[in-house]
Amino acid sequence: MNTRKSSLTAGTSPATVDPAVAAAHPELGLVVSVRCDEERLDMALTNGREVSARLADFPRLAGASAAQRANWIIEGFGTEVHWPDVDEDIGVNTLLGVSEGLIYDLAGYERL
Repeated sequence: MNTRKSSLTAGTSPATVDPAVAAAHPELGLVVSVRCDEERLDMALTNGREVSARLADFPRLAGASAAQRANWIIEGFGTEVHWPDVDEDIGVNTLLGVSEGLIYDLAGYERL
């Protein structure tokens, strides 16, 4: 079980990263902003990187209107993005190809 909760609307920033985890894994970052068009999903991260994926890999987003894709919320202190209009959640770990637990550690979640 994780002990932090957060929801951030489009354009806001997550909490700071755990410095020890960030130092050990400089390739990791938490989501600070999202861009989604007809072909790509892009996430800008706290470490300055931008990761992206083909929109076709996420059928709910691929089938959504531009307005629905633009209505996103950063949740979990930057660990994931939620699109309420299409009930889609995508964790940054999916785009980075790492475990959800490692991203939770980066966000400072305390495991119980």
